[in-house]
Amino acid sequence: MASRISNLTEQQVLEPTKALLEYLKKTRSNAELFDVPTKILLTVTFKLIPIVKNKVVKIKVPNGLKFCNQDVCLFVRDLKRGERDYEPSQVHFKEMLASKGIDYISEVIPLKCLKLEYRQIEAKKNLCNKYDLFLADDRIFGNLPRTLGKDFARRKRIPIQVKMTAKDLKKELDQAVNNAYMVITGKGSCSLVHIANSNMTDKEIAANILMAAKVLAEVVPGGAENIRNIYIKTEDSPSLPVYIAKPGCDTQLPATGKIPKKPEPEVINWSLRAKAFVTESNDIYLCSKSGERKLLWGGSDFSNMPEKKRLFA
Repeated sequence: MASRISNLTEQQVLEPTKALLEYLKKTRSNAELFDVPTKILLTVTFKLIPIVKNKVVKIKVPNGLKFCNQDVCLFVRDLKRGERDYEPSQVHFKEMLASKGIDYISEVIPLKCLKLEYRQIEAKKNLCNKYDLFLADDRIFGNLPRTLGKDFARRKRIPIQVKMTAKDLKKELDQAVNNAYMVITGKGSCSLVHIANSNMTDKEIAANILMAAKVLAEVVPGGAENIRNIYIKTEDSPSLPVYIAKPGCDTQLPATGKIPKKPEPEVINWSLRAKAFVTESNDIYLCSKSGERKLLWGGSDFSNMPEKKRLFA
């Protein structure tokens, strides 16, 4: 077992991969093996919980994750705002997908349909459970978190942004469906990612895992030193170790934000065509055209100020 994630080799990944495939052959019937492939998941545990919120990490795996009978749902924008009828939008985008030769999108849901037909919590839960993957037009992506509700976020079913205006729409959607995506919520030390399928060969699965390890070591807050271990599993199988970090390695999370700059004095333009400067102590100084400053508001005595100026300040 590699002590550093950068030292992880294909042979070390192949051993648990072959063991998991053998387990699946023994525990699943032939119908299950050849109908819908089983999702192979990668579990990543961190030493320190990353200080992020629902950070989506895209992993361009060498072997795509798309498989037959995969249910994909696409959220799209409304053609005309303010109209209650969403069917024209639905028909428009379905015809667009058909014209591009995209036949793996199971359902197209306009934003208006989502707001009208899936308002109830139970309806949103059923929608979350119905599809394997969700895609979303990037023009409406900002509206989706509140519309979809907490159940999507809790189950990490965050839709993947796609550009429906892309010149090569088929390539855009193919990449979105084939790539792997890990959501780091910042609420726990463990994250899960769909990294391969059981209909792949052991070497194809191993190649996807190695790519995931490389990407995660670069983008995870704290870097490679913050990854404690990596396991491979399915939804109902035991977890098999792929990587376990060397004990005693210190790690440190990067700063969460930039050092705030000292605020500049605020410049106020007013009807007297002069400038007033507000200091950190909330004193206001009037600056004449010659550049001379005079205390306008603040300090211990401003009783002699003209009423007009005091009201403005």
